[in-house]
Amino acid sequence: MSTRVVLRSIVVGGLLLGVGAVSSPATADQYICSGEVATIVGTDGDDVIYGTAGDDVIYARRGNDTVYAGEGDDIVCVDDGDDYVDGGDGADSMFGGDGNDLLYGGAGNDRIVGYFGNDYLDGGDGSDVLDGYSGNDVLKGGSGDDELYGYYNDDELYGGDGDDVLVGGYGNDVLSGNNGNDNLYGRCEYEECDEYPGSSGQGDDDRLYGGSGDDYLDGLEGDDTLFGGLDDDTLYGDDGDDTLYGGSGNDYMIGEDGDDVLSGNAGDDFVAGWDGDDELYGGGGADRVLGGSGDDEMVGNPGADVMWGGDGADNLFGGTGADTMYGEAGDDVMRGHWQSDALYGGGGNDKLYGGRGNDGLYGGSGSDVLYGNDGRDVLKGARGRDYSYGGRGADTIEDVSTPAVFGYLHGGSGVDSCTSNFAQSTYVMCENT
Repeated sequence: MSTRVVLRSIVVGGLLLGVGAVSSPATADQYICSGEVATIVGTDGDDVIYGTAGDDVIYARRGNDTVYAGEGDDIVCVDDGDDYVDGGDGADSMFGGDGNDLLYGGAGNDRIVGYFGNDYLDGGDGSDVLDGYSGNDVLKGGSGDDELYGYYNDDELYGGDGDDVLVGGYGNDVLSGNNGNDNLYGRCEYEECDEYPGSSGQGDDDRLYGGSGDDYLDGLEGDDTLFGGLDDDTLYGDDGDDTLYGGSGNDYMIGEDGDDVLSGNAGDDFVAGWDGDDELYGGGGADRVLGGSGDDEMVGNPGADVMWGGDGADNLFGGTGADTMYGEAGDDVMRGHWQSDALYGGGGNDKLYGGRGNDGLYGGSGSDVLYGNDGRDVLKGARGRDYSYGGRGADTIEDVSTPAVFGYLHGGSGVDSCTSNFAQSTYVMCENT
């Protein structure tokens, strides 16, 4: 383990240089930086300070200072003023203080804290930990597996290469994971986010960008916008009215609370709204789309999709693929569109439209309306006061009604087969035109 030495700082032409070892700090007052006695101390003016090749403790004091820590595992503290600090090689710890500071970690696993002011923090190479703290800060992790915490105010966090953790904290933040398998959180709810008071966060509106890699994005509170980017991502909107874009890859997306908009885009996606009145779009690929509670608008788009309306009065539109739709509870409207689709009304008074293709329409419980439209369709009204219309094509229409229930069957054009449970139906009309 290297030994930390105490150095005297001297001024030469406006530059502060570390010189030979002595037994005490350069001034009568000891300056403490991150619990360590400073070995190089600046003035209250605008200083240019150079560290040594060893492990330095540099206290720049007031003024607009420039610090080059150099090699070694250095600790650097600045005070008032707009300061520039370059940590150089080594595992450095840097603390910004008041003012708008520029802090560069350089090579090594660095810890950088901006503190007050609108700061710019760049970890550089290595696995770094960056804390913006107060102010509207910009944090860049660089290469390596980094942890970035914006904390207060409106921050911008960029993970860079490596598998990074980004936490926005308070404020309306922008988070971008870039390359690697990253975890992005709109506010503090990461295991190490409790070291500052108030890290539980509040309801702010954040933007999270996953980039390339298999990313985890969680908006938490507020009306957030999440972009999964490339590869297979996991997106949670959480509280608030959120907008989620899966991007390419097979994405897992849940809106949770609030009235959310989710779009799966390319890939085989799982898209779930959960609570609230949501808009859900499967995108390309074979998607699974779940509405949850609330009155939801759901579109499968291209691909063979499976859709569940859940509770509430939902609208389900399958798109151009061969889709399977379940209305479940509530009075739902379901449209199959192009291919051979299967529509199941479930509970409630549902309307089912097969569209083109050879469709299967199953009313379930409740008083349902079934339209086969084009193709050789199968329509089954099941229980309830149902209306079934086959449309064009040779259709098979079946009514299984409970006692004292009126059922209406209309074959439409084509050679149709109509079957009803006469023993249990008070009135049944089966027409074939």
